[in-house]
Amino acid sequence: AMTPKRLVDYFVLVGLNDKSLCDLSQVTDTGRLATRWSPSLLSRYPADDHPGFALPSQISMFCFPHNISVVADVQQPRPHLHTFVNTEASGTKTYGVCVTFYERLVLGESAEGVVPCSGELAAHAHAVPRDSQCSTTFSLPHHHPFAAEEEGETCLYAPKCISVLSHWPFIATFDAFLLRLYEASRSALDVPLERIVVNFIAEVPLPPPGRMRVKCSVGTHELVLQRPAVNDLPLSDFSFRPLFQYLSLSNVLALITCILLEKKVVLLASSYEALTPVAEAACALCFPFYWQHVYIPVLPTKLSDMLYAPVPFLMGMSTEHFDRRDVPDEVVIFDLERDDVLLPPSESLPSLPERERSKLVKAVKTGDFYRHVGGVAGAPLSPRIASREEMKAFAQHHMLKYETIEERTEIRQTFFRLFTSLFRNYRSYLRVGNPEDLFDFQGMLRERSDARKFLVPFFETQCFHRFVRERVHPHAQIVAEVKFFDESIRAKLNRSRLKLVKEKTPFLLDETTDHSEVVWAPKPPRHDLTKTVFKYDCFPRLSASMMHEPKIPPVLVPRLANSGDYVSELARRMQLEPESFEATLVLIARLQALVRGVILRKHMRSLRRGVAQLQGAFRVRKERRFFVQCRTAAKLVQARWRMRKER
Repeated sequence: AMTPKRLVDYFVLVGLNDKSLCDLSQVTDTGRLATRWSPSLLSRYPADDHPGFALPSQISMFCFPHNISVVADVQQPRPHLHTFVNTEASGTKTYGVCVTFYERLVLGESAEGVVPCSGELAAHAHAVPRDSQCSTTFSLPHHHPFAAEEEGETCLYAPKCISVLSHWPFIATFDAFLLRLYEASRSALDVPLERIVVNFIAEVPLPPPGRMRVKCSVGTHELVLQRPAVNDLPLSDFSFRPLFQYLSLSNVLALITCILLEKKVVLLASSYEALTPVAEAACALCFPFYWQHVYIPVLPTKLSDMLYAPVPFLMGMSTEHFDRRDVPDEVVIFDLERDDVLLPPSESLPSLPERERSKLVKAVKTGDFYRHVGGVAGAPLSPRIASREEMKAFAQHHMLKYETIEERTEIRQTFFRLFTSLFRNYRSYLRVGNPEDLFDFQGMLRERSDARKFLVPFFETQCFHRFVRERVHPHAQIVAEVKFFDESIRAKLNRSRLKLVKEKTPFLLDETTDHSEVVWAPKPPRHDLTKTVFKYDCFPRLSASMMHEPKIPPVLVPRLANSGDYVSELARRMQLEPESFEATLVLIARLQALVRGVILRKHMRSLRRGVAQLQGAFRVRKERRFFVQCRTAAKLVQARWRMRKER
C-alpha cells in the first residue's frame, strides 16, 4: 500500500464521556478513584474518514492503554506524553503521538442544566456553561469532599488526551505541536483553537525527500519539518537517548539481536513515554533490515491476549500491569527499569559476529552520542504543574531530551557500518536468474565461518529474505535505498589501503538534494473573525462553526538541480500521476533518456547531412577535375589534328 502524501491523518480528543464524569463517589487511599472508565472519543478532525484510511476504532484504547482513572491531589498533575504505533492489515504503520493532561473538576454555583447520568452524584452534577468553551468538565456538588474552594485543598482532576495520527514518524515535531497546542489552550489567543488544529492538520504540506524544509507556526512558536534525502538514512524524528539510558550497551546489542533474529520480545517500563522510543530506536538501528511481524510498542490491557500470538512480536507493557506468569516461556523480556534481560529457559542468544561487534562497541563508546547520553539538560521537573509558567518549563524540558541531529546521525551511522561490513560481499552471492533460490547461503557461510552462529538463524528470517528479494527485484520505492546501501559498501571498501583502484560513489556524494529551500505553510486566517481574543477554561471539544475552510496544500517535490521546472509539471505534461517520489525519479530518468535520445538523433541527422554535403562536394569536385582533364585532352587532340591536317 502506498503511504498517503499528507502530513497528518487525524487529530482526536479523548477522555471521559458525560456519563462517566458523574460517577465520582469512591476514592482509594492511593489518591485514585477505585473505578476505571473506558475512554471515549470526544472530538476529531476531520469529521469524515479519508478514502482508503478510516480513523481506527481502537484509537481511544491506545490513548489510554489501561483505561482512565481520576486523580485526587492538591496540585494539578503535570502532562505526560507517549507514542503508540498501529499496524494496518497491509503492514503499513501509523504513528500516534499523545499528550495527556489533567483538568480540575470545578465547584458549581447553580443547579441548572443537570446532566442525566447514573450514580449518587447524578442529582447534583451540572455542566459548566457553554460560553466557557468547556463542554466536558463537570462541577461537583458543594457537599462533595473534593469540591475545593480554597487554594491548597485536595481536588479531583480528570484526564484528557489530545493526539495526532500520521503515517509519517515525525514524532518530535508532533510532540512539539501538541505541547504548544495545550499551552495555547491555557492562554489568550487571537484565533480559535479549532483553527490552529485545522491549519496544522490540513494545511501544512508534507516535505519531500531532501532539498525542501517546511516551516509552520503554532502561536508564537515555529516548527520545522524535513525528510532526509534519498541518499541518506531513513527518517527518524525521535530520540535515541531512551534506548541507551535505560539499557546498557550489551543489552542494547541483545535487543537488536532479538529483533534481527525475529524473537518474541516484550519491553517493560513504568512509563509509557519510554516504550515506543526504545522500540523505534532499536528497529531503526537495524537498517537496512526491517521488522516484519506484530509490532505494538504500547500494548493496551484489552489486547493482552496478543502475548500468546504464534508469530514473532515486539510489544511494550507497563510494569504495573505485567505478570510474568501470564507470559509464554519463549518470550524474551527486557526490563527497562532494571536494565535486565530475561531469556527463555534453556535458550541462549547468539551474539553479533565478534569482528563487527568489537568495532561497534569501540566506536559507540568513543563517540559524542554515548558520552552525552546521560546528560539530559535541565533539572527534573516536579510531577505537578501549578501554573502556565511551569507548563512552559515542562515543554522546554521535554524538548531538551532530544539529542542533536549530529549525535543522532553519528549513532545511526555507527550501527549502519556494522551491516556494510558484515554484508560487504553480499552481491557476489545473489542468484539473479534463479527464482527458486535467490541467495547462495552456503557460499557466504564459507566466507564468514566465524559468524556462523549468528548468520545461520538470521538467514531463516523474513527480514533477510525481504532484503535479498528487494536486491534481486527492486521496485521503484526501494531503488534509492538499494543504491545507498551498495555505494556505502563501496565507500567503506575505498577507505582500505589495500584497495588501489577506488570505485566511484556518485549517488552517495550527490549534494544536489541537500536542504536548501524553505516553504512556509499558511497561518490560520483571522479576517472573518468578529472576536479578537479567545480564552478557554479547559481544552474544548472542537466546534465546526469555529473552523475555517482549509486550503489543500500542494504536493511538494524538490526542484531539479539543472532545471527550473518541477517534477510534478513534467508528470502533468505526460498526463501521469507519480505514485511516489521514488517513482517520480524513475520517471525523470526515463525522460532524460528520451531527451538524450532525441538530442543524439538530431546530432546524427546533422552529421549525416554534413557527410552527404561533403560527399556531394567531393563528387562535384571530382567531376570537374574529370571535365578539365577531358577538355585538356580534347584541346590536345584538336591541336594535333590541326597540325596533322596542315601537313
